[in-house]
Amino acid sequence: MEPGRTNYKRKFMKKLLLIMALCIGFIACSSDDDDNSENPVTNIEVPQSSADSPVKSGETVTIKGNGFTQSSEIWLRALTKSTANNDVKAEITSVTTTGISFIAPSVSGENNIILKQSREEYVIGKMYFDNAEESVVKKRIIKRDFSFNDEDEIFEYSYKDGRLETMLEKMSDGDTYEYKFVYDTDGKLLSVNETNYKTKAKQSDKVFEYKNAQTILVHETFYDGEDNETITLTLNDKGLLVKKESQSDVTEYEYDVSGNITKSIEDGTYVYTYTYDDKYSYLSNQGLPVWYWVYDANENFDIYAGKNNMITLTEDGTLEDLYKFDYDEDGYPVIVYDKGNSNKKIGEFVYEVVE
Repeated sequence: MEPGRTNYKRKFMKKLLLIMALCIGFIACSSDDDDNSENPVTNIEVPQSSADSPVKSGETVTIKGNGFTQSSEIWLRALTKSTANNDVKAEITSVTTTGISFIAPSVSGENNIILKQSREEYVIGKMYFDNAEESVVKKRIIKRDFSFNDEDEIFEYSYKDGRLETMLEKMSDGDTYEYKFVYDTDGKLLSVNETNYKTKAKQSDKVFEYKNAQTILVHETFYDGEDNETITLTLNDKGLLVKKESQSDVTEYEYDVSGNITKSIEDGTYVYTYTYDDKYSYLSNQGLPVWYWVYDANENFDIYAGKNNMITLTEDGTLEDLYKFDYDEDGYPVIVYDKGNSNKKIGEFVYEVVE
């Protein structure tokens, strides 16, 4: 073989090896870059859950951490799915730099929690979910007719985009009050505005200021001479109201696993305890945050804010109220009776099916 050709081959091989080495180095660097895409949120705390204690569809979940933004999204991916094709986007209810809250969607089993932020996605933990409503006919209240102490009170409800938009309260004296529920584009409750339905005179405005995932300030403005006030609400990691503080009162709440109030303590002195049935609350599927009716403190609503309906109320150890219900074929109450008053019928409920 000619010497010149041998030298040419050696030079060619050296160049080829150099090119291959550069390519391998480039690929390795690219791979390292992909692997080193760091989660911008640090100190993440995902609430505990398990197969025996799963998160139920509709509950509020709060994940703590440092670095969330208003563009943060939470998605759920079942562990049995290897791709994002079946990911389910959660409805975000509040976001601060130190926490993000969302409504548990209709998923089941163990799911990866996916954070999407800054055009990247990160698996930030796992949670167990129990979608007990998969095969249930979902209904929501459109009318409640309530009679107590010979006074009738009718509530009528209308919805938009899956959320309560308007409630009319019709009093036995002929007055009617309208409550407007206002949300932002992400479905977060911003305010509730009350007016006299007939005169259109303002009665009150309640504006919600979300300080962080666990603290909400409610700025209450009244137009009937009552003093304006700011209420502080403290939520737990499931979005349930555990403390309500005004300038003059403090009320604390305890709950069962279904989000029903089991005990409320007013000013550390007055203790109320509650028991419930195992059917669907008449306030189901209204699209409101779980803390709202408890904050509102209207006796027609706060004790029905969980999954079920109250059947007993005890004040400082003395039984005060005892109710029973008739239910429809889907497990929603349609009639309520006062068992402490000779089983007198005191209320009826009318629903519509949620499509």
